[in-house]
Amino acid sequence: MLIIILLIFVTKVIAKNYGIEYRPIEELNLKVDEIKKYRFYKESKISAYFIEDENPTFFEKKDDFYYSDYSEWSLNKPMLKKNREIKERDVYIYQKLKKIKKFLIEVFDEEETVLEFSLKINGFSVNTSSFCRTCSPNAYMYIQDESYNKAVKIDKMSIEMNDYYYPEEFKFKVMFNKEGVNYKITIYGDNENDILYENNYVSDLSLKYITIDGFTPYNAYEEEIIKYEETPNMKLKEQYKEYAYRDKYFLYEYMYKDYYPTYEEEVNGYIKDTNDFITEKKYSYLEQAFIKDKIVINNENYDLKDYIKTSLPFEVASNIDISKNGTYKVKYIFAGKTIEKDVQVKTNKEYIDDLERKLKQKDEEIKDVILNKDEIIERLESNIKSKDEIISKKKVEKSIEKQPILPVILITMGVMILIFCIIKSIKDNVELKK
Repeated sequence: MLIIILLIFVTKVIAKNYGIEYRPIEELNLKVDEIKKYRFYKESKISAYFIEDENPTFFEKKDDFYYSDYSEWSLNKPMLKKNREIKERDVYIYQKLKKIKKFLIEVFDEEETVLEFSLKINGFSVNTSSFCRTCSPNAYMYIQDESYNKAVKIDKMSIEMNDYYYPEEFKFKVMFNKEGVNYKITIYGDNENDILYENNYVSDLSLKYITIDGFTPYNAYEEEIIKYEETPNMKLKEQYKEYAYRDKYFLYEYMYKDYYPTYEEEVNGYIKDTNDFITEKKYSYLEQAFIKDKIVINNENYDLKDYIKTSLPFEVASNIDISKNGTYKVKYIFAGKTIEKDVQVKTNKEYIDDLERKLKQKDEEIKDVILNKDEIIERLESNIKSKDEIISKKKVEKSIEKQPILPVILITMGVMILIFCIIKSIKDNVELKK
């Protein structure tokens, strides 16, 4: 049940009733007020560099940019991106071949065989020395004379060159006068423990031209070497491409909004987000205030709050000057409304102030008389003397004219009485001031 509190006081004066404010309730006779409350925020700038079109959508692109360093070389071809620069290179993996110094020819035939064996380097014969313990006498000479006319008995014949040569420079010519002869050629580096290449063959009646490609390599390579261009006299093991890239980064900026934690009507130092708000409903009923219809002040001991009756909080503002009678304004200020009233000031203060002003003026005059009393007395005495002279002259004239002297005596006595009163008044005032 809604209880409406009416603040009514009984008085003989006329009172007016003013609607002031609304207070929340949850029953009948409600008034609904809608209040909008907003989100408030402070802004701060966030800057970052991104590849174009890879920035967050709420960042704004600026003109400033820079290029990244090139990436490490990689086998994987990078994906295409806007403003990305890609470079590539060929990579060659070489096996560095050891140089050849010695050859060993082994012929597995119990009978003598007509054998022609020649060695050419870049198409030219080279100086060699040969050695064979079980061969026919001068066998090494006959098998390399390219005449193909001497049958020799060969077991193992060693051929050593006077210098070191790369394997691809060699070309062998081998031919037997009968088929089915098994033979093997072994190629060495520095010594017989350093086998570089080896291969087994079976003869036929044809002339064979053998290159290093027909041999099986063993310890033929020194190491693997990575090159970025083709290099002769090296064994190419592998070839592929590598890739590196760099990207162009643009500056992007974003104004970050740091929001106040709650919705409010106003927050000092924050910016209002007009697109983010809530609406609160305030349910209320009418509260009343009673103010005296005619307000008259006739003394200094007054309180403007005595002329209003209400349970609502309020403030009072006025321009009253109690020292001057007249009409003034008083404002009763409530949370949702301000009521303005006329106030009459009627006091005796103006009359009292006028009397005080006159007394002050008289006091100044008395002070002036006291300060100049000697001069005044001297002036009065001079005036008396002058009067006496005049009176004496008049007496002579009257005696001559035989006129009565009574009026002159009366005048003289009156002047003296007047002077006496003045002097007494001055002395009384001086005593009073003391």
